Amino acid sequence: MNQKGLITIVCIFFIAVQCNAQHFLDGTWTGNYTKTFLSVQPKKVVVNLQVVNDSFVVGSSHLYYNNENNFEHYTIHGFYDAKDSSIFFSEDSTIAVHLGFADDNCLGDYIMTLKTSDTMLRFSGKWKDNSSKFLGCPTTGVWLQKPLPKKPVAKKKDQNLQRIADLQKTGRIGCR
Repeated sequence: MNQKGLITIVCIFFIAVQCNAQHFLDGTWTGNYTKTFLSVQPKKVVVNLQVVNDSFVVGSSHLYYNNENNFEHYTIHGFYDAKDSSIFFSEDSTIAVHLGFADDNCLGDYIMTLKTSDTMLRFSGKWKDNSSKFLGCPTTGVWLQKPLPKKPVAKKKDQNLQRIADLQKTGRIGCR
């Protein structure tokens, strides 16, 4: 194989690996807001994140309430800063909202930092109304978490397989 062909194969392999690499933040994060006075508390917040080019964040946020018919769904965009493990994303457009008669929805900005444990990734920080309303929704604490991906368990070498390999190297398998 000539040098040009080898370089082409290496470049294609590198591009394929980069395109298929998944960022550790990609996936579904679940959490909630801290309780605030005179505010309806969702039962659960679900955020689907995808990191593009190591820092740009896109996805969707979903708020689910105790009444199964009440929900909020938004698209999000923002950025992740690996230097200080911070993330900022904004709910920029509404996909669907169904709330009670007197309830009002507010799109907001999430500003959080990442902490890790042995089993969990956890963002915690603030959610702030991103509208210019005079009496908008109150700023509140927010947290999101997801389990760390499980590492593959290393298999213990089978001693019998090693012995067979050693015998094959010597050329003798035991019969003459």
